[in-house]
Amino acid sequence: MNATIMICIVVALVAFSQAFLKKGVLLSGCTNINSNLIKTPVTLYVSLGLILFAVAILLWLAICSRVELTSAYLCSAWVPFL
Repeated sequence: MNATIMICIVVALVAFSQAFLKKGVLLSGCTNINSNLIKTPVTLYVSLGLILFAVAILLWLAICSRVELTSAYLCSAWVPFL
């Protein structure tokens, strides 16, 4: 797979995972760091967000093994503007 396509997928995965994490924390009613800290990771949205982050990390490792890190970061910075 082309590294540019993989970088676009990583950026999308990270964006969706952050949205899922935000929604999961809001739905759990966690208002501060101490309330429901144990229950929050068990919610569906938080779990999905963590899984998407894990997949993004694995893809990022594959990208780093194929292209220079500076090129990968530069390309990932331009993805939202494409």
